[in-house]
This record gives sequence, C-alpha cells and structure tokens, in this order.
Amino acid sequence: SMVHPDAVTAFYPLGNGDKILTACNDKQARIWNLTNTQAEKTFPIPSALSAIGASNDATLFGLAGADKSFVIRSADKELQKVALPAVASSVSFNPNNQQVAVALADNSVRLIKIADGKEEKKLDVASTPVTFVS
Repeated sequence: SMVHPDAVTAFYPLGNGDKILTACNDKQARIWNLTNTQAEKTFPIPSALSAIGASNDATLFGLAGADKSFVIRSADKELQKVALPAVASSVSFNPNNQQVAVALADNSVRLIKIADGKEEKKLDVASTPVTFVS
C-alpha cells in the first residue's frame, strides 16, 4: 500500500498513469508504481512543498518549497536549485523539456531555463496571486 509517514501535501500523475509522484510532510518525494503500490524512488525535498510538477515524459520533476526554493531534478539527482521571490503555487514543464513555468504568489509566472536554472522571463499576469499554470 502507498502509506506515507506523514501528511501528503502534493500528488502528480506521471507518464501514462501507471505512476504518481507524491510529496509528504516528512520532506520526501516518492515515485509510486500504481500496479504494485510500491515506492520506486524516494528523494529529499527542501521543505514542505507548495507545488510539484513533472515533464510529460516523467524524467524531470519540479519541486517548489514553502521556503521559496525551487528544485529541478531527475529521479536520480538534483539538477538545479533556484531561489524564488515568492511561494510557488503551480509548476508546468514545456513539452520539449527546455523550460518550466512557475506560478507565484507575487502575481507573476516565471519561465526558468532547465539547463542552467536561470529565469528567462517574468510575466506579470494578474492582479492577484496566480494559482495554476498548465
């Protein structure tokens, strides 16, 4: 069974639906196989998470912390760590795995280049916090 030692704070379906990514208050993210309900991979997360996302091919993961940190990683290692100016509420990878969009509580969306973790563009898109990007 998919038992977590603490509260699950985020859930994201992966690939063709046979796996999911979860984040837990124990500061661990897990990739679960839904066929056998076993955790295939566990990796640390920086703090309690405010948002998670994954690339379409489920090879990259975006983990946004309540401490304004944002980590881009593969299942095996951390690739980039970015300090955000506000807490993130949503994460969405572009289809070619070159950029990730992060919606922030400061009413903006930031486009971050995956290769180097640098902000490519800031979009001021709302008069209230942006809660979802897709």
